Amino acid sequence: VDTTRIALMPGPGWPQQTGVMEPTQVLPMTGGFVELGSSDAVVYSPYGLKSFAIQPGYARPVLAVGGTHFAVYNRAGNELTVASRTAKLYTQTFDDSILLCAMSNNNSLAVVTEFSRYTALLRVYDASMHQTYSWKTTQTQGTPIAVDFSPDNRRFAVGTLAARQGQLQCGIYFMDTASEEEGVAYKASQGSMLMMLDWQTES
Repeated sequence: VDTTRIALMPGPGWPQQTGVMEPTQVLPMTGGFVELGSSDAVVYSPYGLKSFAIQPGYARPVLAVGGTHFAVYNRAGNELTVASRTAKLYTQTFDDSILLCAMSNNNSLAVVTEFSRYTALLRVYDASMHQTYSWKTTQTQGTPIAVDFSPDNRRFAVGTLAARQGQLQCGIYFMDTASEEEGVAYKASQGSMLMMLDWQTES
């Protein structure tokens, strides 16, 4: 089942002028918004003027948007494509399947993949795709199901899901790319499910 996310933008843009009526995702980015359909990702100005499009050719595409860049990744595949508002920048292939991606306002990219002997591997890359952080999550910590960066782009929060005593339990970890340590900020009661993770302020 596809999930539709609608970004309300100022002006008369989407969807009246773009003609996009049933997108998979629509997310805001600096200077406009990105619409992901079943076969392509299209960048629009705030008023619905098309400025760039790519066709990554992924069977199950998902969108992650930063400040001026966005990533399209193949859910359960091992490849992602990063583009700006005007050009395709690069394609990256991983050894394991991609579970989740998230982007910061300065275009850092968090990528969660499957990883042997651990539940997952979370890596953070800068805008040039140089790795700046790595975290191998254990069964106790759980599998990352949501990532969101702080406004300062250095810190980020990770929502995880773990199975304990036959029930699911969510936790939220606050991370810093300058530190090797992680800390639990919150553990939900068993059976609770994280619906959304959004870092609102500098603190």
